[in-house]
Amino acid sequence: MSSQSFLYNPTERTLAATGDGFSLPRLTTVGRNALTLTVSDGGMMVYDTTIQSICVWTGTTWSIIVPPATATILTGVVDPEGVVTAPPGSIYFNIAIAGAPVQFVKGSGSGNTGWV
Repeated sequence: MSSQSFLYNPTERTLAATGDGFSLPRLTTVGRNALTLTVSDGGMMVYDTTIQSICVWTGTTWSIIVPPATATILTGVVDPEGVVTAPPGSIYFNIAIAGAPVQFVKGSGSGNTGWV
């Protein structure tokens, strides 16, 4: 019995498989966000070189599954863009509306900019 696997790579870059691991397609945050993906693409993974994290397309949005060691998780009652300073990869929850927090991810930038 044999098995065959296919690795989907929409960026048409080489995907290297060696030993017990593999290298995900590498994109900047801008490149990752420029991909045209649909619900049926759910589960696609890329390594974001801007935030140095693995990102997974959920079918509707990108989810960061391996934040960098310097990333933080923050909460507050305002939208963070231009207000909250954090390193790329950080996650911010706007908890202004009880029971309906809005999540932001620090995708790029320095200081208090780059929240998406």
